[in-house]
Amino acid sequence: MAQDLWIVPIMALVPILAHTTAQTDRIPLWEKLALVVGVIVGIFVVGRNLLPAVLGYCANRRQMDAFGVVLFLAVIAAAWAVEHVGISMTLGAFLLGMLLSASDFRYQIEATVAPFKATLMGLFFIAVGMSIDVGAQVQDWAVLLVHVPVVLEPSRVQS
Repeated sequence: MAQDLWIVPIMALVPILAHTTAQTDRIPLWEKLALVVGVIVGIFVVGRNLLPAVLGYCANRRQMDAFGVVLFLAVIAAAWAVEHVGISMTLGAFLLGMLLSASDFRYQIEATVAPFKATLMGLFFIAVGMSIDVGAQVQDWAVLLVHVPVVLEPSRVQS
């Protein structure tokens, strides 16, 4: 459970820890923080109020294709919005997904996403595999030899 709780702060830290080039137009910290809070509050408002109403309208009219389109567009929009303010796209999709999983439509959402699950998982693992910098691994092979056993070492519980 601790791992599940730590995923949100870790996803928020990913862009901060990433290697990026210096930007010439710096935004003041308070303005950046206001943008981030505004986008996250917007996701919560849309995910709690607007999106369930739209999904309910689609479900009542038996428009399951529209239901799926609204669902996927909402997740993509949430991911794009947080990426636009400098946070990981994963965090936006995760937040909206958590809000949708608590909605009355969670079973219909699961049924809508199920046919795409294997394709999306494959796409995720392909994207992760393509993001590996083989040159950096070859260049820092000594560091890699130290870090891999440490990460793979099972944690020891002391009683």
